[in-house]
Amino acid sequence: VTGGVQDAGTGTAKNVSGSEIRKAVSDEVRANPEFRRGIIYAAHNRHHAIFATVDIAVIKRRGDGSGGYLGEPLQIILGRKKNDPKGLWRFPGGFVDPSKDPSLDRAASREAGEELGCGISTPAYVGSMIVDDWRYRKEVDRIMTTVFICDYLYGVVEGKDDLNEAKLFDLKDFDLKLLVPQHRPIMEMVLSHLNKE
Repeated sequence: VTGGVQDAGTGTAKNVSGSEIRKAVSDEVRANPEFRRGIIYAAHNRHHAIFATVDIAVIKRRGDGSGGYLGEPLQIILGRKKNDPKGLWRFPGGFVDPSKDPSLDRAASREAGEELGCGISTPAYVGSMIVDDWRYRKEVDRIMTTVFICDYLYGVVEGKDDLNEAKLFDLKDFDLKLLVPQHRPIMEMVLSHLNKE
């Protein structure tokens, strides 16, 4: 925003940029009650934030005998973080990084590559949902994940980066209790998607 003001020294009008003023004072911390009230007001009167994440369902299918990977979905790759409750698993995935990810599907490819290391097909969109993440249960801000599905193509399945381990699980009669609670709705979405193929 630009507006005209009168220069106190010369009495002439000059243009003043509100953006330049905001930038000039943006790192200035003032030790007075008005400043603190302004910070509190700004923090409580902003739009609620959504933090974007991706979760990836990597599916191993029955080969068609010609080197292809089309066919019946047989298994899914899940991982574990070191602080996950014993015996519970999760989808590979993580936060979207705007400095690395030009799109959500590219974020899914990056996260799968970092956490699993195996070759996958191009991720395809399945759906999105708010995640019941313990870090945000008492906050107005939330995590929203976008769920993608892709096929396992080649390589060793192992946990890397944030995942301490990774392994294949049979999809037939999959028990949702094997997953951390916040990822159970994601698996329901994935299974519904696979049932429609």
